[in-house]
Amino acid sequence: MIQYREAERQISHYVVPREGTEEREPALLSSSSQVMTVGAPTVITWATHEIEQALVGDASPARLLELARSSIQVQ
Repeated sequence: MIQYREAERQISHYVVPREGTEEREPALLSSSSQVMTVGAPTVITWATHEIEQALVGDASPARLLELARSSIQVQ
């Protein structure tokens, strides 16, 4: 896990090696069974070759998606 600070926000970047993981684009984590509560952190997940990744923080979904997409371009 890598932690970043952007203004007053804290953002955590999780990187988990996992064999057999197929690449997928960054997307907001959501589930019909998940109840979003006020103040809950935003979670964006994606995968690169055999690596699951997530950004978690109190930033907007749009901001975390932007960060995730820029992360993919750098790699």
